[in-house]
Amino acid sequence: EKSKAHVVKKSTELKQAQAQIQNLQQDINRLQGEKQTLSTQYNQISEQYNNMAQQLTETINKQGQSEAIKKQVEKLQTNRQYLIKQLAEKTDKMKELRSNLDTEKQQWKSSETAIFNENFQNMINKKDAEINTITEQKDAIIATKDTAIAAKDTEIAKLLAELKPYREEKARLAAQNETFNCLICMDDFKVQSSWNIRMDCGHRLDRNCAVNTFKSEIQSRQKMPRCPICRDNIIFVTQEQLELLADQDLMDNYFRLSLNLATRDTPMFQCPTPDCPFQAEIPTDLVRFNCNKCGHASCAKCNRAYHHNETCEQYAARKGKEEQMNEEELKKLAAKMGWKTCPKCKTYIERTYGCFHMKCGNPSCKAEYCDGCGKELDPK
Repeated sequence: EKSKAHVVKKSTELKQAQAQIQNLQQDINRLQGEKQTLSTQYNQISEQYNNMAQQLTETINKQGQSEAIKKQVEKLQTNRQYLIKQLAEKTDKMKELRSNLDTEKQQWKSSETAIFNENFQNMINKKDAEINTITEQKDAIIATKDTAIAAKDTEIAKLLAELKPYREEKARLAAQNETFNCLICMDDFKVQSSWNIRMDCGHRLDRNCAVNTFKSEIQSRQKMPRCPICRDNIIFVTQEQLELLADQDLMDNYFRLSLNLATRDTPMFQCPTPDCPFQAEIPTDLVRFNCNKCGHASCAKCNRAYHHNETCEQYAARKGKEEQMNEEELKKLAAKMGWKTCPKCKTYIERTYGCFHMKCGNPSCKAEYCDGCGKELDPK
């Protein structure tokens, strides 16, 4: 406020000086006008003097000198000197006024510039001090925030470390209680139980269902076991997965089939006795085959039990009648028990509970049908 009042005061003085300078400028203009007038008069007098001097010279030359003319010439010279003196005085005064005017202008300009520079520098210093204060406050706030954040991070890390065992226990319990639905028996089982198998396609089966299905696949179809759930049926079950089922009979059948597939280009005779895995290479003219494993005798021509004193055709006819009688007895038993056949593969199936939507348990069929009317159903 003091600087502002000082500037206002100086501005007032500057305006007054400018007014004085304007008055001086007017005086200079007036003096210049007077100078111009005197110069005009001087030129006129000089011209008159020259004319009169010329006339006087001519008169003197003609008539001689005259006192009156001399006095007039002296008067003119005196007037001329006076005018020259007045003109010189006016010129000196004008120069002095111009010098004073320039000095005043320079003083006021220097004073105004110094005041402005001083005020501007004071304002810069004040703003710099405010900026430094704000910067220090900002740095202090940031340091406080960083300290608080670091403390919170430490607290969070400590809480996470404390929660880690609880989370691990929660994950363990969730995994322990996780169940899956076996799509063969339609029952639920725990995933972490040892009584299940997970195939490479992602399907899981109950151990008993898997053992029975894979045994049927190997024994009935003479094919390497695959996932029975996948419709394209291209995912094979590995030996390591079968070993997890811990069923020695299944592994024996698996290795036997592997051996058969490896040696199928070599003519081998398979003992026809059920559940006997023995194979041997026999002569083409051999009739009776005695198994070294089960001890049963078989006919090497028709792959049936050895029939002494009967041809293969006679034995087949006699056994066909017996099998037909067994088939008729089976049909009578099915009618009595209420068993129905799959409309696709004709396998006998008994529905003990649940709705009429049935799924054939034959791994090679897996047809879905209605147990009430016998029509096949669309799996989708």
